[in-house]
Amino acid sequence: MGRKFVKISLAAGTIFAAASATLMVFHTHFIKVTIDYLSFAAGLFLMLEAAYAITRSKEKFFPNQLSRIARALVGAFVFLTHLDQFIRYRVVTSTIAEITIDWKDYAALTAGLFLVTEGILKIIRSDLPIFPNQMARVFRILLGAILITIHVLQFIHCWGNL
Repeated sequence: MGRKFVKISLAAGTIFAAASATLMVFHTHFIKVTIDYLSFAAGLFLMLEAAYAITRSKEKFFPNQLSRIARALVGAFVFLTHLDQFIRYRVVTSTIAEITIDWKDYAALTAGLFLVTEGILKIIRSDLPIFPNQMARVFRILLGAILITIHVLQFIHCWGNL
């Protein structure tokens, strides 16, 4: 019971730290300028980490690899969404995008929930020590918590301006 409590505490602390940091920088110029670059890095991490896990795994492809495939798809979605926004708002018009809500935001919120849930479940089920063996899972939880926090704040911001 003690190891599971430590793992759950680590996951909760990661979520709290990510949400707190995201909340502090949400309305800053820094985040408006760097969000696309940070999202590129997050999307690439998710795609590469999932591809690495798929190629080194000895498990049958279906159904054991579904969460890894979902992670790769989430990473591709995050990367391509921010590539589109980067091209549209930085390359073509040189402006900063307004905060709005569309289908991509609901998909990103769902992706964040998936990353947090899947990361916590995998950490709890694993017998491996957290450091260094499960740091990729902790990082996925961190990315998921940031996605959730950004989009909840975005929803609050947009709904408050109705």
